[in-house]
Amino acid sequence: MKFNVPAFTLSSVIVCTVPALILFTWCATNNFAIEAVVLFEKLHPSGAFSLTNTISSSFSSKIPGIIFNTLYVAIDSFIFSFVFSILYNWLASTGKKRK
Repeated sequence: MKFNVPAFTLSSVIVCTVPALILFTWCATNNFAIEAVVLFEKLHPSGAFSLTNTISSSFSSKIPGIIFNTLYVAIDSFIFSFVFSILYNWLASTGKKRK
């Protein structure tokens, strides 16, 4: 059985991005899971749009950080799920040829 690559990629992006958006928004409102966001921003530099650098500011100044971090999650999940589905389909097709 093979994956439908566009459908799998889109569903994976949605499944990964929505919880990350909720986490980043929740962190911006009450500093919940700030350590996880700090770790995420060490791996994905946001520059001036860092969510953790504006943690003592108002919520409206944190919105660019939420957007940039969510875009990083969407791009990462797109790349990983696309490569995974292509690799899975390739391995599935080579397994059928051997039989």
